[in-house]
Amino acid sequence: MNRRLALAVVLLGRAICAQNENASLTGEVTDASAAAVAHVSLRLVNNATGEVYQTISTDTGNFSFPLVKPGEYTLNAELTGFKQFQRTGIVLETGIPARANIRLEVGVRTEKVTVVAQVPLLESETSAVGATVANTTISDMPLVDRRATQLAKLSGFNVQLGTGSSTVFTIAGGRSGNGYFTMDGGNDTNIILGTNTIVMDPPLESVQEFNMSESNFSAELGRTGGGIIQLTTKSGTNSFYGSAYEYARNTAIATRSFFAPTIPILHYNLYGGALGGPIRKNKTFFFFNYEAIQDTTQTTSILNLPTPAEVSGNFSADSYVVRDPTTSARLPYPGNIIPKSAMDPIGLAVAQFYPAPNLPGRPSGNSNYSAPDTTTAPGWNIVSRIDHTISSKDRMFLRIAWEDYLTTNFPVFTAADADPYAYSYLQWYFNATATWIHTITPTALNEFRYTWITARPCSKPRETLRGWMGNWASRA
Repeated sequence: MNRRLALAVVLLGRAICAQNENASLTGEVTDASAAAVAHVSLRLVNNATGEVYQTISTDTGNFSFPLVKPGEYTLNAELTGFKQFQRTGIVLETGIPARANIRLEVGVRTEKVTVVAQVPLLESETSAVGATVANTTISDMPLVDRRATQLAKLSGFNVQLGTGSSTVFTIAGGRSGNGYFTMDGGNDTNIILGTNTIVMDPPLESVQEFNMSESNFSAELGRTGGGIIQLTTKSGTNSFYGSAYEYARNTAIATRSFFAPTIPILHYNLYGGALGGPIRKNKTFFFFNYEAIQDTTQTTSILNLPTPAEVSGNFSADSYVVRDPTTSARLPYPGNIIPKSAMDPIGLAVAQFYPAPNLPGRPSGNSNYSAPDTTTAPGWNIVSRIDHTISSKDRMFLRIAWEDYLTTNFPVFTAADADPYAYSYLQWYFNATATWIHTITPTALNEFRYTWITARPCSKPRETLRGWMGNWASRA
């Protein structure tokens, strides 16, 4: 029983640690004299999905729509004795509270006052310093591996550590690698290895927007010494939409590096497709994105290797003196040649695995061997999401993200068994988030969110790859 109780506490703890990643809208309803108007019926309608959020104004005229899906909305207000009010073009963004005040005019309910929302010059609802990057910006940027969080580098508060698509930042003067990542409100930080880097950086095509807050963010976030990066995935709408894409680079349009005698191999193909739409109009929606990558790259390795003469114990061509460690005076070997009788048979056998230097004119052990170092990294990503409105008081969504990559570095030595560069590394990540929002009263609601993360990164030792790597080396 105690074990079951402990397990329940752990599972509940996972759910409690989830972070709010929705948008929100608040405001105040007043009349022409600026007096508060209570008990006004308010409806917030998502223009893309038709989803409706409802509430009423309090005795002080205030209203709130928390936990709202990011997107463009229309706000409607009705009360007997006043004209209908409608405000269009309200854009709600991930992690940013918005405000829209309403002023009702006396009249009959058959009349309507329509206001087109405008972007405020100053964000007054939060003191957080940050920015939201929308999907249009994400899609238009030339990102090498099509991952949205690379755009965090554009913030003036961030300093990236490392190169390429690394998501290790120093944010707003915090400690390096001390940011916190969430996806759809659930944890996306690498708690498995205990490092504050992103676990799953989803394909660009599946990201609706992301928000990055550097300081003064709300208390519900936290768990960081730098900043928060919140990702929101796409959902379906009342209209079907989709895309198919491929990004490619190859040897034909590449050039050789300074050290490479020929153009290194480069085959990079990133391709996939996405589809979203309604299952039941205004009620149930789906989104699915599949992306795969075929990546083969080649770099030039410059190594320091012994000559065939040195492998046999002949160091007569070298300037240094080889001494006999078995003598008390450490006398030099005659002619700087180690006799075979003094050689360890195991060491001599191991030395035979080294290939001969292939860069003429280079002295022993001084960058005298050049070989192509080939790496393949095939993989795939899946992001799938279902949104469903159960009733006017209940709505939920389930999102699954899954990725699998196998990185293989092939040997640069002819004898693969002795090659220190050959390895194979498997990365397997799974992230699922389920959220249920229940409206208890017009002024109270409950949100339940559960996130499950599984990762299986593992390196395969060279011993397990000896056979097929040796076959590859013989073919090469």
